[in-house]
Amino acid sequence: MHTLSGAENILSKAEEYLHDESRYKFGVPSELYFPTSIDDVRTIVKDASRINRPLHFIGARTGTTGGSNCSNNSAAISFSSMNRILSVERDSSDDTLFLRCEPGVTLDTINSMLENPHLHGKDIPGILLLNDNLFFAPDPTERSAQLGGMASVNASGARSFRYGALRKHITGCKLVTDNGELISFKRGKNIMGSDGYDLHTESGTIIHIPALTYRIPEVKNAAGYYSCPGMDVLDCIIGSEGTFGAIVEICIKLIKKPSIMAALSFFPDRQSAFGFVDKLRNHEATLSLEYFDPGALQFINNCRNMFPERIPQFPAGMTTAILWEWNDDILTFEEFSDTIESYHTACGSSLELTWSPSQRTDENILKTFRHALPEAVNAKVAQNKINNSNLHKIGTDTAVPQRVFTAWFFDVLSRLESTGIPFVIFGHIGDCHPHINLLPENESQRISAMALYEEIMKKAADAGGTISAEHGIGKIKKRYLPLMYTSEALRQMKALKSAFDPKGIFNPGNLQ
Repeated sequence: MHTLSGAENILSKAEEYLHDESRYKFGVPSELYFPTSIDDVRTIVKDASRINRPLHFIGARTGTTGGSNCSNNSAAISFSSMNRILSVERDSSDDTLFLRCEPGVTLDTINSMLENPHLHGKDIPGILLLNDNLFFAPDPTERSAQLGGMASVNASGARSFRYGALRKHITGCKLVTDNGELISFKRGKNIMGSDGYDLHTESGTIIHIPALTYRIPEVKNAAGYYSCPGMDVLDCIIGSEGTFGAIVEICIKLIKKPSIMAALSFFPDRQSAFGFVDKLRNHEATLSLEYFDPGALQFINNCRNMFPERIPQFPAGMTTAILWEWNDDILTFEEFSDTIESYHTACGSSLELTWSPSQRTDENILKTFRHALPEAVNAKVAQNKINNSNLHKIGTDTAVPQRVFTAWFFDVLSRLESTGIPFVIFGHIGDCHPHINLLPENESQRISAMALYEEIMKKAADAGGTISAEHGIGKIKKRYLPLMYTSEALRQMKALKSAFDPKGIFNPGNLQ
């Protein structure tokens, strides 16, 4: 096992491991470990527990909430060397296939193997069970993300609209507890009762999981520990942001890969785009619905020279767009074309203005468009930083119930427009989860943007929504949890954390 010791040595050789994409304040650990096995992790945990040393867990650092950021005089584990798909196995209870993985395996590795299993996975036990017609459905956005990190925040992506977030696709995991013991969880085996649940460790120790009576919002959510009546203990480990112990193995379910058709439809205004979404949202063949506000299209227009592949001019008079995906196995686009045309017509558009393979649009154009906006936003942020290094994108991760979404959105939009701060809105409108990106251009706007950011989160929580739908809470957002949860709910979360981690050594600063 490779180990770096000494704060100065770690800072000079591995500074990039100490913080995530947020670059939120971070410290330097005294030891940075790169374990290659579960036994390595158990040894590290036991040593840290013995002297009450804080222990941080590090994935691919693609997060945005400071979740993997380290503290001074701590120890830290990078899972980058535990990066294998261990086996392909069949679940005898429902005959589905799953992958048993180490926490450091990346989404890109998983997807590449599934696209061509007998080329990329020929040495994996059980590989012959696979064909190239299976996939991992949640589709988180960042392909370089590691599975352990994704599980720790219950990650999701565009197709989570149809398939749900990661929690729904994890069938089991292994957790190293504070005394170095290994606990295996399999879905359906550890169901909470009204009095909680007693977990029995391999040494005979009992960990009593207290009953949880608070409820999480009924929206896509990655804020706080999961809780629902009759829940599986596995489900509260998923999304716990490394605060219960070290997740050292994860099993993920595979499902049949659909035939996917993608299209980009344009509309004259926001209301028309929302109307189109409402028509597609409840159709069983719809896989994803992604929204692009007028400012988003304008951003792309302003940065067209950045992109090596040409993006066609947007249709005249159209100011917003919806990128949507369709399961062609359920209903072919040809069979649905008359209906989808009527949807467009009712919303001020037409299929003639839609970019799709059926309209002879190059599929690469849709891929270029999908990646163009983040690149354009990053370029704008970099330009702003030239004059003030403190300036950065301030992005929301809120989601609200569908019944209040339109009113909530236009209320927030009114506040945004009244400030004069540049902004771009895009994202997962199918889940009522658009990302609002504030792009302050000076220090005064930065201060105002932070206040507005908090106001938007409060508006989301007051509407029955969440302050974090997919990125987690980490260290940056923990002070906003009282916007969503009562003091009793937060007390129960602390009790749950203490049950797994009585010394409080795991990922200190996250969530609490």
